[in-house]
Amino acid sequence: MEKKIIKFENLPIEQVAKKTDLIWVEQTQLRGGIFNTVEIGYVEFELHRRFPLWDFEIVEDKQIDGQIVVKGKLTVKSPDGKMTITKMQYGSSEVKKFADLLPNGQKNPKAGEMIDLANDYKAAASDALKKCASLLGIAFDVYHPRVWQKLFILAKRQNKNVESKEEKNKEKIIKLEKELAPQTEGMKRAKEAMEKYKTETLDEDPISPPNY
Repeated sequence: MEKKIIKFENLPIEQVAKKTDLIWVEQTQLRGGIFNTVEIGYVEFELHRRFPLWDFEIVEDKQIDGQIVVKGKLTVKSPDGKMTITKMQYGSSEVKKFADLLPNGQKNPKAGEMIDLANDYKAAASDALKKCASLLGIAFDVYHPRVWQKLFILAKRQNKNVESKEEKNKEKIIKLEKELAPQTEGMKRAKEAMEKYKTETLDEDPISPPNY
């Protein structure tokens, strides 16, 4: 079966560079700084909407230097179940611990103890799912902002080229209409004269046939 290739220039801009609504974007503090991400609920909703059949599992996890690192595997299927796509990515989360001091300034008896390790694992799993989903185009602009900006610029440029071609074709049509205007006017006058002649002929008294 011949593989159908969809060319970039044939795609509308809303498909090539679709921006995630800011209502879903949030910021998270990681070791490398503050980064933009999206709510996990939004990712799950988009997966349900785009791929009714999907599954996610953690295939590997470990703790490294106070950080939980997991490897997630996202599998999506077409509605008929005939096509399967798998994406794998890593996610991470800090192991959160109690502070040395309480809000009132006193020493915290639980200082250094883990607050909720299970919740930290869930956060790492959610991070992995978000990154896997981004490989399918969900919140792509959030995780790859520079690439998205370039795609947006390219898409606008392609649309502009299409509009430019349409304008040139329009100019050619107008020019052709002007060149044909005299001929068109002459044909119109000839047609009017013919119609007038037919009308005048019908209005005359018919010639009576001779009597033998």
